[in-house]
Amino acid sequence: MNDNTLNRLLRELLGLSGEMEWLEFKCNYANPAEIGEYLSAIANAAALHRKERGYLAVGC
Repeated sequence: MNDNTLNRLLRELLGLSGEMEWLEFKCNYANPAEIGEYLSAIANAAALHRKERGYLAVGC
């Protein structure tokens, strides 16, 4: 994924009404065990909501 595509996707996700079962925003997040749990939960939620992907956006 190139920078333009990534930036466009991030703007699209930020434009949604907030977090969803398949979309989480985290700030300064570095706990590997919790990240693994989040990724698993987000992937499962994306499948349940018939989304191609789930997203965990980390940053501040």
